[in-house]
Amino acid sequence: MKKKNETVQIKKVTEEGEMKILIVEDDVMLRKMYSDKVRVAGHEAVEAANGLEGLQMAKQEAPDVILLDVMMPGMDGLEMLEKLRKSDWGAYMKVIVLTAKEPDDGVMGRVTKSEPSYFLSKATVTPEGIMNFINKLVEEGDGKNIASG
Repeated sequence: MKKKNETVQIKKVTEEGEMKILIVEDDVMLRKMYSDKVRVAGHEAVEAANGLEGLQMAKQEAPDVILLDVMMPGMDGLEMLEKLRKSDWGAYMKVIVLTAKEPDDGVMGRVTKSEPSYFLSKATVTPEGIMNFINKLVEEGDGKNIASG
């Protein structure tokens, strides 16, 4: 098992450098929009409609990055993140938590304790901004927690 402070390197899915990005979002329109942006950027998009489906897809697909909505029916994004971090296979996956609501200290605490994870507000970042963040995250590969709004 890896130590908590080890840096996890992002793997390349194909020889062309394509990344696999799992999008866990219950809003069909947003999920499709994020998937389209990921594909246009030359990466593979894998989709899940809720936290339970997202957890299963994360285990099955081993994505490079997970875009994870917070508010979803059934298993929400924070519960999925906590379960992901308790698994050997998901403990160090890169996760970008997305939410439309202003986070409170409880939400931020749950996100930042789950390294490597990041927070972006849907209200202040465009889909292009999310892709730029993913690219920066993969280039850096540092495994540090940051909050961005």
